[in-house]
Amino acid sequence: LKKEANSSLKELEKMRHSCEHVLTMAMLRLWGNKIKAAMGPATEEGFYFDFDSVGIKVSEADFPKIETEMTKIIKEDLSILKGEMTAKEAKKFFNTNIYKGNEYKHEWLNLIKTRGEKISIYWMGKKGKDIPETFVDICSGPHVKSTGQIGAFKLLSVAGAYWHGSEKNKMLTRIYGTCFPTQKELDDYLSNIEEAKKRDHRKLGRELELFTISEEVGPGLTIWLPNGSTIRREIENFMVNEQIRLGYKHVYSPHIGEKSLWVKSGHWDLYREKMYSPMDIEGKEYLVKPMTCPMHIQSYKFKPKSYRDLPFRIAEIASVYRYEQSGELSGLLRVRAFTQDDAHIFCTPDQAVDEFLNVFNFIKKLYSVFGMKNYRVRLGVRSKKEKYLGNSKMWQKAEEKALEALKKSKTPYFISEGDAAFYGPKADFLVKDALGREWQCGTVQVDFMLPERFDLK
Repeated sequence: LKKEANSSLKELEKMRHSCEHVLTMAMLRLWGNKIKAAMGPATEEGFYFDFDSVGIKVSEADFPKIETEMTKIIKEDLSILKGEMTAKEAKKFFNTNIYKGNEYKHEWLNLIKTRGEKISIYWMGKKGKDIPETFVDICSGPHVKSTGQIGAFKLLSVAGAYWHGSEKNKMLTRIYGTCFPTQKELDDYLSNIEEAKKRDHRKLGRELELFTISEEVGPGLTIWLPNGSTIRREIENFMVNEQIRLGYKHVYSPHIGEKSLWVKSGHWDLYREKMYSPMDIEGKEYLVKPMTCPMHIQSYKFKPKSYRDLPFRIAEIASVYRYEQSGELSGLLRVRAFTQDDAHIFCTPDQAVDEFLNVFNFIKKLYSVFGMKNYRVRLGVRSKKEKYLGNSKMWQKAEEKALEALKKSKTPYFISEGDAAFYGPKADFLVKDALGREWQCGTVQVDFMLPERFDLK
């Protein structure tokens, strides 16, 4: 069943990716080189297309004619074929067709050239032709075999997006869309979107006076209003009391700390894109706190420990600050400052499985209290492609502990390569909301790296 589900998702991704190419081709047919195509991937919800425009402004009012042109391309059942070019061939080719003068495509070509790779392209239509008969793009795929294999689709919205996601670059236009194998699946999805608008927490937050996000304070920074603060306080009190019952000792840590703390922990090298720039205080660099790990370690190191002190459980209702690009911010779901019930358990390797299991079962109990029953568990393990702390022996040991605990829990789980933290494997609870959307919530992690880096005994 798992293999079938994965295969189905891969096929859907291929269809959505191809539908994005159809969108690009349709717009180039309609507006020619007034559209400068930049990029457009498939996503979990559908696809998007980023472009720059010359002398025109594309809006949602243009969707009907774009969708009409897309339908024509799908009915034409154009073949989709993969090809390869050298960087030299590609530079010449992409300077003589509809892409002439398109700086975005040439930037992609330069980037691929620096990696010493061949340029992968996909033709949609007859090879060697140009718009309107044929569309070609720099792309690694995958795609369906022809446009006729693309199912029901819908363009959804227009937004702004910085090139490469950087505020230093030009703001482009982004069109979001989605695609499904059948019209019924598309209709169900669109119905869910309408339901989501009614249940939008940003709308409810205003109506119930729970929270506000003020432009004067800054995007992604939440102000809790009295009603919301009351709810939050009750939840925090419940959490603290439950943790005390389970043997946790609570601490408070500062909102800033010396940069050297996070250099030592490895966060500065491997998590820097989510951290804010250092500030100078009397000649030393400080950071606003992105996570509590190094500070909880200082709580443990405050005085020497005996094996009788273990496991030593520390908890904190901790406010942390992480950088999110402005285009990624969304109400309380993606913010730049948030508060989490954070805990670190210092224990011997022999105690690790039981402690992991205790935290795991505690999370399950909390979800039961709040009526959250629809979730699945993902065990994130390291990937050979990513950069991590530590060596293979330590990682194997940590992954074995996590696997043993999950097997003991008798809770179904699946393994996902590449979803580990940079310092260890982790079990994530992926919770579905009332509309079937999945959100990563609680997580239990095994960390053999930081105790070694901070010389804990």
